Amino acid sequence: KTTAGWSDFTAVPFTSQSFIANEPTLVHSGAGQLELAATDVKLNLVYGHWRDEAWGNFMTISPSQSSPPSKGFIGKPATVSSAPGQVEMVAQGLEGNLWFFQRWNGNWFVPYPVPAASTKALVSPFRDPATVLVGNKLTIVFVDGKGQLGAIAFDLETNIWGQPTVIPTKEPIQFAPA
Repeated sequence: KTTAGWSDFTAVPFTSQSFIANEPTLVHSGAGQLELAATDVKLNLVYGHWRDEAWGNFMTISPSQSSPPSKGFIGKPATVSSAPGQVEMVAQGLEGNLWFFQRWNGNWFVPYPVPAASTKALVSPFRDPATVLVGNKLTIVFVDGKGQLGAIAFDLETNIWGQPTVIPTKEPIQFAPA
């Protein structure tokens, strides 16, 4: 939008050639750079990077590319940028896990499940992830299968996950935490 009103838009040319199934996530990752992520109707996570006034570096991550293979990715991915052009994402899996995606120095790592169920207090399915980055620590907040608010931290420097924890609330969480 400019002072003259809304401009025309051009669709982002994702390579998956399928329709976006949910709300996309857009984050700023550095001067003139944006990171865009969404899930599509084929249960893929799709990604695009804005730089030098153009979209590029498209990636479609299918469920079979994760370890172990996922049944598919759904919902709005939670996305942060830890450095210019670097991105960390968490997406809800069709099987009830949260999946961690990371692009570091231009390379994508194999997505894997967030260890949210490593405590008996939190139960799958896990949904509605939200992320926040403080220094080199990534915190993921989510809702579990009992409607409890949960959180887990990830140290980007050591690649070590913290212990998942329940954040006490007065009533079950019905909506996304952020």
